[in-house]
Amino acid sequence: MPEMDGVTATKEILKLPGSDNIAIVAMTANVLPQDKNRCFEAGMVGFVGKPINIGDVISEIVRLKS
Repeated sequence: MPEMDGVTATKEILKLPGSDNIAIVAMTANVLPQDKNRCFEAGMVGFVGKPINIGDVISEIVRLKS
């Protein structure tokens, strides 16, 4: 992303009023454990690595909806 990365964007989104009902899922090629931890520490609630597997995406959506 040209202006900010996903971790920074997540932190900014979650500062907004009413953001407590927003579920942010990381979708990234950075799949090392420290990258995943960084996403969760920023407030993301899910993680899908690239290359994207549509089954993984659907699993995350179903998990978050239940």
